[in-house]
Amino acid sequence: MPFSILCRRSIRFAALILTFLPALVDSGPAFVPRLEPRIYDETARPGQQDFPISVYLTNYFDSVAGFDFLLVISHPELLEFQTRLDTAFNTTYWKCTLWSGELCIDSADVTDSVIADPSFEYDRAVVDSSEYLAGIFDTTGTLCSGWEFISARPVSGYPHFLMVTGRADTTWPPYYTPGIGCPQFGDYPLIKLLADVNDISDTVQDRTVIIWWVHEPWCQQSVFYDETGDLIGCCDSNGFNIEIDTSWFVCDVWVPLVGETCYFYTEVAEGPIDSVDSFWCCDTLLYSCQSDTSVIRFRHGSVTVLYSGSGICGDSNNDFHVNLIDVTYVIDYLYRNGPSPPKPDQADTDCDGSISLLDATYLINYLYRGGPQPGCFE
Repeated sequence: MPFSILCRRSIRFAALILTFLPALVDSGPAFVPRLEPRIYDETARPGQQDFPISVYLTNYFDSVAGFDFLLVISHPELLEFQTRLDTAFNTTYWKCTLWSGELCIDSADVTDSVIADPSFEYDRAVVDSSEYLAGIFDTTGTLCSGWEFISARPVSGYPHFLMVTGRADTTWPPYYTPGIGCPQFGDYPLIKLLADVNDISDTVQDRTVIIWWVHEPWCQQSVFYDETGDLIGCCDSNGFNIEIDTSWFVCDVWVPLVGETCYFYTEVAEGPIDSVDSFWCCDTLLYSCQSDTSVIRFRHGSVTVLYSGSGICGDSNNDFHVNLIDVTYVIDYLYRNGPSPPKPDQADTDCDGSISLLDATYLINYLYRGGPQPGCFE
C-alpha cells in the first residue's frame, strides 16, 4: 500500500498525538506545521574535519518523495561544506536529415526522442564531459537512504552555498521507490552533509556559524514534494493565481511515412508562423505559488566552534572526532582492561555521572540511528 494512503488514514491518529506535543511549537503562532525541516544547534572543535551537519524532518501528514533545498553558512571563514571535483558526462544523439552519398550534410538533435524511447534509431552519439564541484553527503541510516537520486552542489562554486536535491524515484510520478512515510517525529536524519571546520585561533570572539534555510515566499528555493509530484505547502487554496500561457512550436524533423507526426521540434517566440511545418500546441496553466508557513516551517541551526581547551562530547579517546572508534574505546575500557578515557566527562555521553555500556549504546544511537547528540557530564 502506498505511503501516501497510509498517511492519509493516519491523520486522525497523528492529530491525537499532536495534542501532546506542545514542546515542538516555538513561542509565537499557536499551530503545528505539517512539515518541519530542522537543523539542530551543535558544537565542533577547531580544525575538525568530516563534521556531519544532520538535516532532520518532522512530518505529520504527507509522504515526502522529493526535495530541493538551499543552505547557506553565515561565516565561511569558520566552517564550509565539503566539496570534491567531479566529472559530468552529457550524451547527445543525432539523426542525419540530409545525406550526400555516405556523407551526412545536416543532422538533428534527437536526444529527447532517444530518452523517451531507447529503441529510437539515431546515427551518432556525442559524449561531452565537464568538471564541477560537488558537495559530499552521507545517506547511511537516513530517511532518504535507497533513493534513486541525491546530489549536493555548491551554488556558483561557493562552498558555503549548498543546493541539495533528492528524488525517491527518477521517473516520477507515479513512484516505484516509496517516499518517506508519515508520521515522522524527527528521530532520524533526512540527510547528513559533511563540513570542515577551520583551525581558528582562540582570539576569535564570534565562534557561532548559523546555517540558514533559504526559502522565499514564492516556493523557488527550498521545497518538498509528495508522491504525486505536488509541492507541499505551496499553492494552497488561498495561495495561487492562474494564468494562461500559450506555447508555439515549429517542427524540425518529421517521422518519414507516418504522416503528420513530428519527433523533433523547437519552441518559437510567437505564432502562428506561415509555414507548413509550424503548429500550435497547448494552453498551459501557470500557477503563481506562495509558501504557506502554516504548512511548512523551516528551523535554522548553528555550529559553535569550541575553544582549543574544550572537549567534544562523545569523543571518548580525545582524538577530536566522534565515531565508531569512541564506541570501541569505551567497550575496551569497560570489559578488556583498556585505557581509561583521557577526559571521562566526554565519555559519559548520557550524563548520568558514570561510564557504562549505556554510554556506548547512546553513542551508537547517535552515530547510526539518528539519536540525540552526546552530552558531557559536568
